[in-house]
Amino acid sequence: MTIKNTVLAATLTALSVSAVAEAPADVAVKPARFYVEYGLNSGSGETEFSGDRTVSYDMDTRMSALTFGYIARTGVRFELALTSIDATLEGADNDDEFSGFDLNGKFPLGKDTVRPYLGAGMGFYDWENTAALFADGEDLSGVSLNLMAGVLFEVHPHIELELGAQYKAISWETIQASDSRTEVEISSSFLGLQAAAKVKF
Repeated sequence: MTIKNTVLAATLTALSVSAVAEAPADVAVKPARFYVEYGLNSGSGETEFSGDRTVSYDMDTRMSALTFGYIARTGVRFELALTSIDATLEGADNDDEFSGFDLNGKFPLGKDTVRPYLGAGMGFYDWENTAALFADGEDLSGVSLNLMAGVLFEVHPHIELELGAQYKAISWETIQASDSRTEVEISSSFLGLQAAAKVKF
């Protein structure tokens, strides 16, 4: 290699390094991250029993969830939530409990420290303490559809707060009334406001 070519190569190398060093920070792709979140939700809805005739009961709900999440490099979030729901049905002496887990996806809009999000998912639930009502001795089980929207507040690189609303509709397994051959379909649906705090790693 001649001296001229050596100088040219060194100059090009220096310019390349300088261009990388001066590249704006916002073009860098954020690394994937994990987080743990705890949230509370309060709302109302109804549970419906549909057989020969339809009967529905209003209910108040209180939900808590411990969530383990993953933030992809694109910003999309994937969550596994361990959820417990206390439901007070109209006219009931005691609260009912639905427990299970949810698989949700959340899609933040924008890149600001305060940004809205939309989300959807599904869950798998048991209606606790109903096993004694059925011949198989198992609690009533069901599948839920989850829809959510809210706002994320990044108060620290490792701490984020969330305010939002969530709609949950649970379709319980079909049962047969003990005194007839009538099949009864059961569904619960409710809308609640939620607040949560998460720690990101």
